[in-house]
Amino acid sequence: MKITILSTSDVHGYFYPTDFSTIDDHHELGFLKAASLIRKVKADEGPNEIVLYIENGDIIEGSPMDSYAYNTRETTDYSQKIISLVNLLKPDAAVLGNHEFNYGLDYLGQVLKERNFPILGANISGESSSRIVDAPYKIIEEKGVKIGIVGLTTQFIPHWEDPTNIGGLHFASALDTLKGTVAQLRSQVDVLLAAYHGGFEADLITGQPTEKQTGENEGSAILREILEIDALVTGHQHRREAAIVNGIPVTQPGYRGSDVGKIVLELDEKKHVKRSTAQLIPVSGQQLAQDLQQVSEQWYDDTQKWLDQPVATITGDMRITDHMKARAQGHAYLDLVNHVQMEATGTEISGTALFNDDVRGFGKNVTCA
Repeated sequence: MKITILSTSDVHGYFYPTDFSTIDDHHELGFLKAASLIRKVKADEGPNEIVLYIENGDIIEGSPMDSYAYNTRETTDYSQKIISLVNLLKPDAAVLGNHEFNYGLDYLGQVLKERNFPILGANISGESSSRIVDAPYKIIEEKGVKIGIVGLTTQFIPHWEDPTNIGGLHFASALDTLKGTVAQLRSQVDVLLAAYHGGFEADLITGQPTEKQTGENEGSAILREILEIDALVTGHQHRREAAIVNGIPVTQPGYRGSDVGKIVLELDEKKHVKRSTAQLIPVSGQQLAQDLQQVSEQWYDDTQKWLDQPVATITGDMRITDHMKARAQGHAYLDLVNHVQMEATGTEISGTALFNDDVRGFGKNVTCA
């Protein structure tokens, strides 16, 4: 008997294979490609194989398509199409990412309203939690095997988020919560999985800390201290990780639908895990899932038209040709960003960082994107 666990995480609204930098940009990424890949793996399922799919959070915020869905929420149904796309893949479970809360609980509840899958959040509590979380865990019984899935979200959300957006929700430590849930659940299931929208605070090989121990990421501690779980799905950090740590297979499938995480558990006759593997499968070369495309194509086209709307004309040149020089000596584009931030926030100082070399600045004609 084999159990395959597929996962997506941190799609951030990149449903189509583009970063939207230009109308004809193409990158090998996107949820519609991931959907085709997930379906291919499921189609190859043998008689002694169980295939599960988990959506691991951060899907409703991040791309121009997500922004357009939110901005037109009163006049279009595009925000509903986010969950329609996920519904078509019939996830066995999903968890919430930190960016799910960026638009507030009312919008989140609206987006999630028609879901056909459970959202798991063992470490999320509070009066409003029932609006967005269905259960702390789920037990699936298939082909004579009982599989438990525990859902967890990074506890650090209140440190970033506007309090009005989280409505008094409490986010407990994923590590502590999972310890308690495992103690309760382990004896009830044959196989126990954890799906965690959080990452690693230490190197997976050496165990050396890689960041301050704030509690934002607890994946390494989970792998070190909770050996009773059989697999761990992670996200949040946008890393491409697949490894076996302390005998536990773990994945983190990148960013924007670039990869699908795949964990395979082989069971013995007593339904114990005797062997496991972890890998990432790139979506490169996959076709767009046609039914998902039909649901979202008008939304995609309208987003591209929105992005092409002119908003300003530049006198001079604000294009960045030497990114290191711009960082070291300043640049007109960065000055503009600083002035906009100061005016919008009423502050007297703004310091803008040029995080990556994909930023091109502005030419003469400026559009929404």
